[in-house]
Amino acid sequence: MKFKKEYIVLPVIIVVLLAYIVFQNKNKTNYELPHLRNIERKDISKIKIKKGSEVIDVEKKGANWVIMPKEYPADKEKIENLIDKASKVKLTALASESKKYEVYKLDEENRIEVELYQSDKPVRKIFIGKPVSSSRHTFIRLDDDYRVYHAEGNLRSAFNKDVDDLRNKKIWEINEEITKVTLIKDKKKLILLKKPTENKDKKEEKKTKEKEKISYKWQTEDGKDVIEGQITEIINMLKDFTCDRFIEDKKKDEFRNPIYKVILSGANSYSISFFDEKDGQYEAISSQSEYPFLVSEWRAKRIMKDFDNILKKKK
Repeated sequence: MKFKKEYIVLPVIIVVLLAYIVFQNKNKTNYELPHLRNIERKDISKIKIKKGSEVIDVEKKGANWVIMPKEYPADKEKIENLIDKASKVKLTALASESKKYEVYKLDEENRIEVELYQSDKPVRKIFIGKPVSSSRHTFIRLDDDYRVYHAEGNLRSAFNKDVDDLRNKKIWEINEEITKVTLIKDKKKLILLKKPTENKDKKEEKKTKEKEKISYKWQTEDGKDVIEGQITEIINMLKDFTCDRFIEDKKKDEFRNPIYKVILSGANSYSISFFDEKDGQYEAISSQSEYPFLVSEWRAKRIMKDFDNILKKKK
């Protein structure tokens, strides 16, 4: 009986072991992911992004990046971030070998092509499809590989940009002290000056200057008091100024007769002129930019203050 039991148990054990081995093999990754060589950002001289018929060429000029062919200054931080994503792309799994690219938005019509260049030589090309359902990965193809892979991160969102998205929208950055503000509205002008406050006791004036910093206040050119918070807000809104978008279909010299103009003066002079409002944005030009641009309505209105709201009311 003992031997009979062993003969029954042994085949059962063998079947279980075989089933385990088969199950393990099915769950094993039986492919190797391509090894992508490391590319240093400093070695990249150009990035090309193609989506449908739109092609964006961004080239390095000295320490900066420009968008060709019009040589628009590009946002350096954004461009370098895109180069890092393309040069350090990390494949995590094989998704498909079927060549049914439209399923993954990797067909010619829907994919985003990204190419990195070192001098004039292409060193990496990837095709970006749709995000995986979790949005933590993206379906991509390599230039010389028909297979579809998962890549780490939402690359679709990162590279789905147009020219304006990549332009440097900083109009100016003012680091100097502003001592004069000129406001022009409806052909009326209000000039505001930052003046030292007068010490009523003339005998103590010299001592005050020696011992303390001179205090200042804003007044009109002819000495009228103003609400200083209003002037401070205008300066703060304009000190580090970026636009919302650039205007592509007009040139700067086509803009005449602004509805409001601000001139900030210190060691240098900075002017911005506002024109018509359309769809919640004001058209504008600046002394520091070659290109006309748009400013959101809420920002523009905090700059274009009514003169009556600046001048102090007499009690």
